[in-house]
Amino acid sequence: RVPGPGAAVSAQLQMDLRYAHEKPDPWNDPRLSQCDAILAYMQAGHAITPALAYDLFRTLACHSRIAELRGRGIQIETRIVRRNGKQFGQYRVLR
Repeated sequence: RVPGPGAAVSAQLQMDLRYAHEKPDPWNDPRLSQCDAILAYMQAGHAITPALAYDLFRTLACHSRIAELRGRGIQIETRIVRRNGKQFGQYRVLR
């Protein structure tokens, strides 16, 4: 729930906002290519799906970006996810 105008903002929310301003996510750097942004996202410990790649990086070809990363020698695990009658890949960097 978002506080209304004039409502006191919790100390935790203030800390979160301050931290977000001081330490932005590395994958949000506009100078990064889609490939490098996806790699930074996965190296931060996140898995990525085609829908998430579109939402975060506006790429319609997640599988192509993954293939590019594999071509660079990055080891990426693919897991097939079945949800709501649909099937899609979920990708994660192997550590």
